[in-house]
Amino acid sequence: MESTRIPKVINDWIIARFDLGIGWKGIHRLLASRDLDATGVVVPAANAVLYDHVNYLIKTRLTFQARRDRDIFVSMSLWQLHLDRAGWHTYAPVLTNSDDFLFAIQSPWQRKMMLEHGKTMIFIDTTHNTVKNCFLSQGRKISLYTVLIRNPVTGKGLPVCWAFTTSLAI
Repeated sequence: MESTRIPKVINDWIIARFDLGIGWKGIHRLLASRDLDATGVVVPAANAVLYDHVNYLIKTRLTFQARRDRDIFVSMSLWQLHLDRAGWHTYAPVLTNSDDFLFAIQSPWQRKMMLEHGKTMIFIDTTHNTVKNCFLSQGRKISLYTVLIRNPVTGKGLPVCWAFTTSLAI
């Protein structure tokens, strides 16, 4: 009988690479590297590592790492606090299960780009029903609003802020 599980040492190796920010393409390149023998961390059974396993780990670990509390609104409040401490700009006047729900974020780099290059034109792109999570009652859904400016280098849209909201009238 053949076992379909990979050894724990391989699983741990994949998780360590993922935690370093390496995705499937990077992990695949590492596994195919001729220099792998010289690293001292050779995993002979590494040929058993498949995309599906790495993809599963990425999805499950990202969900686990993103959720800071079982209550989604407490989790978002904790994220707001974390982002504010990291120098990001957040706006979340209503983090409750209501029609007024709004959570907006902007990185320091995005703010800099907006202030330097967003004086003439600002665009708003909306994607409705973007979040499949059912955390709001009465079937309310979340829309993602992306605020963009014209990229001075490429001439294309450059995202400078994101907002998640239940409102369709921003």
